[in-house]
Amino acid sequence: MSGGHSLQSFAGEIGCSRDTLYAWEKRHPEFANAVDLGEIKCLYYWERLGIQALTSLKRFNARVWILTVRNLPAWRSMSKPP
Repeated sequence: MSGGHSLQSFAGEIGCSRDTLYAWEKRHPEFANAVDLGEIKCLYYWERLGIQALTSLKRFNARVWILTVRNLPAWRSMSKPP
């Protein structure tokens, strides 16, 4: 996830379903903490990429970046009302 991948793609990498990962989160607090950290690292990856692109003179598709970041779990949780 630190490379910008989602929890769902991690499930694909290790060959299990999303439901299995969600069950692991409920049963194992240390796994839930690892997922939280992974989501923050994923957010950091995409924010860093956007900052680098926005401050360079290279071509950058801001619409694709915005759509990607808006759909990250960490980004969605920050925009939820209290």
